Amino acid sequence: MNPDIGVLILPLFVYFLAMASPGQNFVIVVYTTMNHGFNLGVVSALGVATGSFLYVTFSIFGYSVLVNFYPNILLYLQILGSAYIMYIGYRIAASKPHNLNENRSELKFEINTYFKAYARGLMTNLSNPKSVVFFTSIFGAYIPKNSDLVIFSLLIALVLFMSVVWHGALALFFSFNSILKIYHRRINLINLLIGYLLILIGLSVVINVAVKYV
Repeated sequence: MNPDIGVLILPLFVYFLAMASPGQNFVIVVYTTMNHGFNLGVVSALGVATGSFLYVTFSIFGYSVLVNFYPNILLYLQILGSAYIMYIGYRIAASKPHNLNENRSELKFEINTYFKAYARGLMTNLSNPKSVVFFTSIFGAYIPKNSDLVIFSLLIALVLFMSVVWHGALALFFSFNSILKIYHRRINLINLLIGYLLILIGLSVVINVAVKYV
């Protein structure tokens, strides 16, 4: 493996953990699938993935500008980014699981066309501006400041690919009632594992920064 490409492993793993924890994107894809079928569920997943693509692109641009104009800010981005990742981990571990049956009754809108499904997935993702903070935190904590355009372009492509595959898989899995039952039984354990993993990853970066600069 190219050593430069290797720097993408940890940030992409952190992104996957955060994406895998049920949130608003999770709910909209599952809701669409359960109420309007697999095809519209996949289209809503593409809308969510488009939102992730826009956010990661915007975050990379902002991150690059900050590091180029303020090189010393990288240390603060590493610390703040890791702290934010740990905070996200804590929120996930302490969160109450989404009751998808309740969500189905609360989300009183129709997603009965491909355009509506795509737009709802996109707007659901874009309605969470904390995504920019999340992506910027990942870059500040885990991407070296001397990374080139190839690394950033590859990161954007992989985030898009992972989002399409994951949310598309949700549409597929939740088209089966048996999967839904397993989800309700295991979601507390899943949230705890994801949350603690994120906390440990963030803590490890803080320790590495402390050893390097102290």
